[in-house]
Amino acid sequence: MSGAGGVQTGQRGFLSRHHIAKTRFVPSAAIKIATVVCADERQAVGTATTRLQGAKTQLTNLQTEYAQASASQKPELLQEINEQEQVVASAQTQLDQAKQALAACLARNHPPVRRPPVVGQDR
Repeated sequence: MSGAGGVQTGQRGFLSRHHIAKTRFVPSAAIKIATVVCADERQAVGTATTRLQGAKTQLTNLQTEYAQASASQKPELLQEINEQEQVVASAQTQLDQAKQALAACLARNHPPVRRPPVVGQDR
């Protein structure tokens, strides 16, 4: 059976010309774009954390080496331990500063929510 315009109707698998004209294609995928708030500050905290962990690991390794070292090796290892302790302290300071910068950024971009007072309640 042929309908207008040569489109077959009445058979399974074919649509009428009217139905085809009404069919719309809607994309099923949505693109989501998310903005990461304080991305640089978050990255700085991550970098400082990694740096501190590495410094602490090196210090632990030096301390282990010191414990197993001969008497002649100990003075040099003790100097390396003291230097590494300074590296750890510096890395901790950098991490603390990075965390403070992140907290300040988050406070600027996400101010605390103020709840309106409940009517009828005394303070």
